Amino acid sequence: MEPSEPPLLQPTIPYVGHAIRFLRHQTKYLAVLNKRNPKPAYTLPILDKKIYVITSPSLLQTIFRSKDLSFEPFMLEFSQRLLGVSDKVMERTRRQQQHPKAPSFVQQVIKEIYISLSGQALVDMNLCTLNGFASMLNGINDTFSVEGLYTWLRSTLTLATTNTLFGSHNPMRSQPELSSLYWDFENNLTPLLLNFAPSLLALKAHRGREEIKSALIKYYSAQHDSEPDVAQITKNRAALLRKHGMSDHDIGEFELGLLHGALANTPPILFWLLIHILASVSLTNAIRHELLGILTSPPAESEKREVSIDITKFESHCPLLVSAYRETLRLTNSHIGVRRVMADTWISDGDSTYLLKAGADVQMPAEITHLAPNTWGPTAKIFDAGRFLKPESKCGKENQVFKDQKKGFHPFGGGKHLCPGRNIAFAPSVGIVTVLLLAFDVRSTSNELLKVPEIRSVKFGEAVAKPFGDGLKIGAVLSRRDAWEDVVWKFVS
Repeated sequence: MEPSEPPLLQPTIPYVGHAIRFLRHQTKYLAVLNKRNPKPAYTLPILDKKIYVITSPSLLQTIFRSKDLSFEPFMLEFSQRLLGVSDKVMERTRRQQQHPKAPSFVQQVIKEIYISLSGQALVDMNLCTLNGFASMLNGINDTFSVEGLYTWLRSTLTLATTNTLFGSHNPMRSQPELSSLYWDFENNLTPLLLNFAPSLLALKAHRGREEIKSALIKYYSAQHDSEPDVAQITKNRAALLRKHGMSDHDIGEFELGLLHGALANTPPILFWLLIHILASVSLTNAIRHELLGILTSPPAESEKREVSIDITKFESHCPLLVSAYRETLRLTNSHIGVRRVMADTWISDGDSTYLLKAGADVQMPAEITHLAPNTWGPTAKIFDAGRFLKPESKCGKENQVFKDQKKGFHPFGGGKHLCPGRNIAFAPSVGIVTVLLLAFDVRSTSNELLKVPEIRSVKFGEAVAKPFGDGLKIGAVLSRRDAWEDVVWKFVS
């Protein structure tokens, strides 16, 4: 340690103490440490590594602006462990480009994601997913109940999303069991990421991963990604991987990453957004009122009345819904952002200055900054930063979390490594909530208001918290609202 580095927090058990507590408490360990030692930055010695933990919003912005802190090394390490692919496959992703200034493999992948998830390509993808979900809801004429609200939303959205990605040859449509196998895989990532005997310590996750990769290998080997109804992102990524010399077999293994990126976070975001709104009668009614401004009703040609929802108007016409979405992310996204220090770097927040040494890793726990009252300025004195702040309340209107994505709000990272897939969850989440709020009254199975279950910290490899225990058992009854019984829903742009 040099004197200018963030102060050292020694473990109770030398050398391995922090590692043991990380394994025991997962991401929550950093929140526990911060409660005991509230500092803007500190250093953890873990085995032979030096990890800097940054909790100050101002320091975070310095890191996001730095060109000498990179996420790329983690992308490749994380991908290989997550996907369980061989060194031979990954070797193609690590090759140096012939021209020293040519973009790396990771940079090319990120560029393709940006292109495929922006502009009209993003709109088309969202419309396909949302209309797939709407077609299911349009078949409901009266009342129906679901035993588990989260699992129902998750399974329905999984099918709609994968139909969009993979088109008419979607493996999850022809093999419905793959949906539950994917979530078996996604729910137990930690042993897979540790890569220590995953077939023994994470049997269900390992089996789910292998079954899905097998189905994707068949999909790409049959060249189904070239079909006209396949999403642009699926086509572009496959073309890039082939350009780098990957076989169709290798692409099938590697594109589990595409599936994971599209599915992992949207269902839990949708669940938390919906249940936080439904738990408040006033917020439900206020959002229903503002949603009327984005509807169009063409002349009826049959007994059914078609109502269209313009997905391009959410940001401009629905401030309460958008605010509720951002507040949902603040409360439930507790990912740990990571960077590797590529060269000695100084960071400062105006009051304190620290040296970050090359080769060390940086961790930025969103849970700490998102839930810290001092992140949100003077208005934090009049509200509890650990609870959902309704945007139509006095506190909500004053609180900047609903007006600006302030420097302490970073559910998708920041800087040059701002998550390129950050927009993939917004329109599906608010779009599905729109239909459910306008078309249905949603109550608990005992005909009461739904209650928000406990939100816990995420596990390693996750970003958005998922319901657990009793939260998974929350059922719901959906009844068509008066005057909306004959509506057929359609999403447009």
